[in-house]
Amino acid sequence: MRTSLILPPLSQLNTPYPSIAYLARALRESGQTCTLNDLGIGLVLRVFSRDGLGQIFDHLASAEALPDPAWRALALRRNHEQAIEPVVRFLQGRDRTLATRILETPFLPHGPDWRPRTSSALAP
Repeated sequence: MRTSLILPPLSQLNTPYPSIAYLARALRESGQTCTLNDLGIGLVLRVFSRDGLGQIFDHLASAEALPDPAWRALALRRNHEQAIEPVVRFLQGRDRTLATRILETPFLPHGPDWRPRTSSALAP
């Protein structure tokens, strides 16, 4: 018998609900074939992708009235679309080289109140 365990979306992304992993281990130890599918991670990875952001930006671009931060985000659309997939790889631990680029270059699009840090601002 093959069993598929599914964690529903929007339950808890930062700390996965452990019962599904415990259940999967118990099933495997009893000789069952078992797969896990976290729909929350799948949803977030779909939204936070170049295509996902593109769809959001397309929808926003058709709006007549938006708050100022949304207009700014639209103006920086290409920057957001270029940065999102490398940032997700970094957050998943698959690209450690990005940390230096984030800290030392204008790699990420910034909000209106962003100010560059000076070395004295980083000191404790």
